Amino acid sequence: MTTRNCTRCKGTGRGSSTVGNYCVFCKGTGTFEEPNYEEICKAIKGRKGLRSARPQAKRAYYVWRLARFHGGADVTMPMMAMLDN
Repeated sequence: MTTRNCTRCKGTGRGSSTVGNYCVFCKGTGTFEEPNYEEICKAIKGRKGLRSARPQAKRAYYVWRLARFHGGADVTMPMMAMLDN
């Protein structure tokens, strides 16, 4: 799997946050892994389209939440989906 450097800390993993001395965007790792699209699709797929229960994986949850909103299954905007830690 390929990785990319965090554009905020430029791959150092350090940040100027008051929460700690690590980058809050990459959580101190300095990199982001490439998404595994097959696993994400498998995690959000249900018997008749999208699954109704929340997937456990964080990236799969983000995709599932936005897909349910844009597909009309959920009517509230997924504004907090990206903040799941």
